[in-house]
Amino acid sequence: MDGPEAADPAVVVVEDETELAELFAEALTPEYSVTTVYDGEQALAAIDHTTDVVLLDRRLPKLHGDAVLRRLREAGYRCRVVMVTAVDPGIDIAGLPFEAYVTKPVGPSEITNVVDEQLLYATYETKIREYTRLRSQIELLREATAQWRLAEDERFARLCARAETVKADIEDLFKGHATAVSDPTPVE
Repeated sequence: MDGPEAADPAVVVVEDETELAELFAEALTPEYSVTTVYDGEQALAAIDHTTDVVLLDRRLPKLHGDAVLRRLREAGYRCRVVMVTAVDPGIDIAGLPFEAYVTKPVGPSEITNVVDEQLLYATYETKIREYTRLRSQIELLREATAQWRLAEDERFARLCARAETVKADIEDLFKGHATAVSDPTPVE
């Protein structure tokens, strides 16, 4: 988030193992606003449109984590969801609308890294949506308006400048992320 007055990103930890939930919350609290809940029903009550990332266990009392995830998406919540679970992924995860899957055991540094990564991806998506919107407006105006008018219009110049700034931001994000992530091993 930008600026000193920006609120810390909101993370909800949904974990029925109290000690593990507290360990995750402790690791995340220096950088994030953390809410911890211990079952699926509490998760649905705690998560709202201000939630940025959810760390969601699959095996939860009162409501299974998969059901929580589906209800979040049905409600239109766009938060990034990371399944953090002892359940090895199987074919049953096909079609579940989560962003990442982490198998326990998992430590505090891995939890912090996965949240950081999800927030970075959310920033990519936001910037790409903005850039797409700006480019669409620019192209529409170029098709519908005489070039000489556009050349003299300060609003069009600001629109183009903003598009270039957002494009540079996207390029910087990708450069920064590319240097932070090692190259994957090629599949043969």
